[in-house]
Amino acid sequence: MHIFNTHLSLPTPFSRAFWTRRAKLGYSSNQLEEAKSLAAFVRKNAGDDPFVLCGDFNSPPGSPVYRYLTGEAALTAAYETLRPCDETK
Repeated sequence: MHIFNTHLSLPTPFSRAFWTRRAKLGYSSNQLEEAKSLAAFVRKNAGDDPFVLCGDFNSPPGSPVYRYLTGEAALTAAYETLRPCDETK
């Protein structure tokens, strides 16, 4: 079993969206690129072995980063498995 720990960056203030969008965490292009790199790194290094990915993603449920990780990257959020998320809060 592999255990990966991460801490994604905060949204970049050098993006126009940072200043024009109310929601920031998990909505920044730099965070989404980090999430894509992270998913590729985990898949490459874990292979077919089981793994746990934990850490601070700076991305709440419903954000593009969260949706990428639990959608396209096909990772399972433990919080959702143990207790359903209310994305409106």
